[in-house]
Amino acid sequence: MQGVVKRVTIHDKQNIEVKFEYLSNLVTNKDTYRIDMFFFIPKQLEVNESTYPSSTFYNDTKTYTRLKEPVLALDRVADKNCKFSPLARLHEILEYPNSFDPKIITKEVKLYGVIVKARLRELEDTVLDELLPKGKESTILHIIEETFENYMKASREFRNLKDLFSSQYPLYSGEVQEAFEIVDDYTSAIAEGVFAKLAKYLSKSEKFYGIFSQIADFFQKEDTYRRSKNYKLIKPSNPKQAENYTHILSVYKKYISSVLFLDTQQNQKYAGFIHLIAAVAAALAMLAYLVITLPYSGSSAAVLTILTLSYVLKDRIKEVVRLKLSPYLLRYFPDHEVKVLDQQTSSVVAVCQEKIKFLNFEELEEAIKAARQPFLTASQIQLQEEIMQFSRRITVFTKKIFQIHSRTVTLTDIIRYNFRKFLYKMDEPVDILHFFDKNKKTPTQITAPRVYFVDLVLKISSHDQTVVEVYRVVLDKKGIKTVKKLS
Repeated sequence: MQGVVKRVTIHDKQNIEVKFEYLSNLVTNKDTYRIDMFFFIPKQLEVNESTYPSSTFYNDTKTYTRLKEPVLALDRVADKNCKFSPLARLHEILEYPNSFDPKIITKEVKLYGVIVKARLRELEDTVLDELLPKGKESTILHIIEETFENYMKASREFRNLKDLFSSQYPLYSGEVQEAFEIVDDYTSAIAEGVFAKLAKYLSKSEKFYGIFSQIADFFQKEDTYRRSKNYKLIKPSNPKQAENYTHILSVYKKYISSVLFLDTQQNQKYAGFIHLIAAVAAALAMLAYLVITLPYSGSSAAVLTILTLSYVLKDRIKEVVRLKLSPYLLRYFPDHEVKVLDQQTSSVVAVCQEKIKFLNFEELEEAIKAARQPFLTASQIQLQEEIMQFSRRITVFTKKIFQIHSRTVTLTDIIRYNFRKFLYKMDEPVDILHFFDKNKKTPTQITAPRVYFVDLVLKISSHDQTVVEVYRVVLDKKGIKTVKKLS
């Protein structure tokens, strides 16, 4: 779909991750997107409106909205004349000492790190997921050689700037020095990991021996360099060191990626409407109380009894009216609104509205029914399902983002959903099936996995366009086994 890139993956044994990139443009001041996620849940899992309130759903759902790194090729990153390159902007700071601001320098250093990491991950995905299955070895060799050469150029330029800041400026602060060292250590380790992984998958072909021999020599020198700088990401030699290595890698990743983070501020936009419902309920209850009690006066036991019972009845009428009206009326309003704020300026750069509800099959849109119909299994047709819909409407203020950041107007929206509640009522993940061996005429058994299907239908709407996609989450008692795209 124009303006939206999406991806559904397994994050861990209990979580799936749905990632959207909103590729906004500068033609309009703002762009609006709506995401609807329909979960089709086997009834035997007992995840329904009674057992799974909205508060539990939001506890199981984590959403992250951040800026996407500038789309800049590695050769452009190393180019001093490219005005979008973080390295070019660091050179400008060196030329104008009065512009020395540790926060701005640290931001550019981190941006270099996220851009390099993104381009290396793209290389890995392109080779392993697209080119290798098609057997395009010549193309693979070309892009590996090109990416490796551009990475070395960018790395040399970055280290040159690191040394220049260290030697030329007495104001060179600890914050800036730490940023340079972390990013230098991190990008070197990430690059070695990506190229080593590619070498593993391509080792059977003689065509790649030369380039990977050259790359191996380079990273042997990199290891020596990182050790000489007392960097922390040194190749581990035992499980304890490996544990420490992955921990530091994760910490560095969050530190560098923080340059793209956005703040969020949640509020219940329709809180006033909820109070209005309560006021209407109270008014109706008071009216009923007056109708019952006005004909009576005096202080006899009978009158006092009637007054007391009427007061109790009034209180119950108020509560019943509130409970009956609230779910019906609030069904048509978002649960809450989330403002997305830029960390530097605190400006609102996007607004999200979210809603979770359970549906009957009759309430389901025809487009959703039609999209899922070809993939229904016999068990899904025969057994009833619960249908849960999560809606997220996001308005991105494109021009405001561009005014603040100038190098990107793309937001990344990540929805991470935890299936832990789905697992509670599942049977054991393995069943033992008993048969007779037809030849030996003796009993035999087969171990059979027991799984459950939860279908996820995504509906994405933007710019008068709508796309519907169907995914199947395969689970057992231990968690998520696979996520398959069906359409």
